[in-house]
Amino acid sequence: MEATNVPNRAVLVVEDDAATRSFLFDLLEGEGFWPVTAENRDEALEALKSGIPRFITLDLVMRHKTGWEFLDALHQNPLWAAIPVFVIAGPSSAESGVDLTSVAGYFKKPLDVEAFLRAVRGLNFAQVRPS
Repeated sequence: MEATNVPNRAVLVVEDDAATRSFLFDLLEGEGFWPVTAENRDEALEALKSGIPRFITLDLVMRHKTGWEFLDALHQNPLWAAIPVFVIAGPSSAESGVDLTSVAGYFKKPLDVEAFLRAVRGLNFAQVRPS
């Protein structure tokens, strides 16, 4: 599928925990987005080949390849580097000393839904390259 075929409201949810992935899917769908889910870095990178989502939610600590590896791959591709990323991760992820300045937002689990939705609603989608 060409990037131009991706819906204007498509978002990518990258989360290895099935319950959290389902929760985020339902939450974002309820906000009018069209979530696409990925269980790991490789699935997420494959999904990005189909088109540019409006934003990405990302778990940093996953069973196989980490969210950090996904962020590295994301930022190395000029077509993907400007996609806003909201990290939703356990508290130990932020305490790892790794720079999170390249993400649009960081949220600890359990997710503060209202704060997360305020951040999502505050995105300037005109700045996100259209798909």
